[in-house]
Amino acid sequence: MSTQQPRDTMTPLMLQRSEDAGTGASVCASTPKQVHVLFLIDQLSALGGGERAMMQMVRSLSPRYRCSVATFRGNLHPDVYRLLQIPVKVIALSRTYTPHAMSSAFELRSFIRDEEVDIVHTFFETADIWGGLVAKLSGTKVLISSRRDMGHLRSAKHRLAYRLAGRMCDRVLTVSDAVRSLVVRKDRLDPSRVMTLYTGVAPVTKASEEMNLELRRSMDLPLGAPIVLKVANILSWKGHTEFLQAAALVYAAHPDAHFVVAGAPSDSALFSRLMQLRYMLGLDDCFHYLGDVISTAPLYQLASVICLLSHTEGLPNVVLEAMSAGRPVVATNVGGTGELVVDGDTGFLVDAGDVKMAANRICALLVSDRLAGEMSTAALRRVKQHFSLHRMITQLEGVYESALRGD
Repeated sequence: MSTQQPRDTMTPLMLQRSEDAGTGASVCASTPKQVHVLFLIDQLSALGGGERAMMQMVRSLSPRYRCSVATFRGNLHPDVYRLLQIPVKVIALSRTYTPHAMSSAFELRSFIRDEEVDIVHTFFETADIWGGLVAKLSGTKVLISSRRDMGHLRSAKHRLAYRLAGRMCDRVLTVSDAVRSLVVRKDRLDPSRVMTLYTGVAPVTKASEEMNLELRRSMDLPLGAPIVLKVANILSWKGHTEFLQAAALVYAAHPDAHFVVAGAPSDSALFSRLMQLRYMLGLDDCFHYLGDVISTAPLYQLASVICLLSHTEGLPNVVLEAMSAGRPVVATNVGGTGELVVDGDTGFLVDAGDVKMAANRICALLVSDRLAGEMSTAALRRVKQHFSLHRMITQLEGVYESALRGD
């Protein structure tokens, strides 16, 4: 058997050097220049789904891309550097219409030009609108905007500004078809420049039984007690009141159940009201608030059911992570959630505000190991097929290359 390597398997990247047959001179093959991508994001003080997704992109892009990150707030979350693994440039900006904003604009402009940034990729309102304008005026080759929500935080001036900002972008990436439809309609953009890029997740490493037991002990959760988990920062649109109300109904049928919420108390007034409601519903002993949790993978594996009763979502990372951990989900059918969960197959979808149905679906999973197991298997299979991290990064790099070519 011949061991000679076929000539067509040699790629330009492999040919670092070739020998000139006539003179014996060494001719160095040119190495493709790295593409410098600047990720511009409003803040990294609190780490929600959008911030985590951006950091995942930075960590996962191939070596063809050199990544930088800039943000407008200096009070970075203590885990940012560990999660990003690269420095973060802080360009202080409190308001975009003050004299100080001009010096911030010059600072961003200088960075883009001095560091030869090829692509500016923006996340959230200030980065999309103000940062996108500065990037375009600085001569960046490509401007890409990521849209991750259904516009629930937009004011009237934001709606107008997004129509103007969207036209500057070479590409607008949305996390779901639901967000894409809204962006095309509300921002009046050319549909050919707006595309859905689903968030991808890496497989979750299975924890040992010993680790699960230790985690239960650390949270004072009884051995064997079923756990209903919610991962969401304490924000008004995340449906925390509804989750407490559903928990009271589930607890009446399953008094051994415990309910766990992992998420930063971003809205302190809301958190106070939730604590009062927990007391009024008689759930103080079985309903646990953990606060901000960076590594949530162990919690998913501990849970019997994952529940997310949001009023609005673009594409909830929590649901993806739960499915990747092989856990059934009960979630409200808002935004792009229905593009993740196949109702009755990988989990259950309920109408927003329907607390009784949410409780009913949670109970159905708690009483039937067979149903929960079938949904877990289906959820894991769906993530592997449609929402893998590799798939997302491959598609993102394809968007970058297409935009750089001017396609």
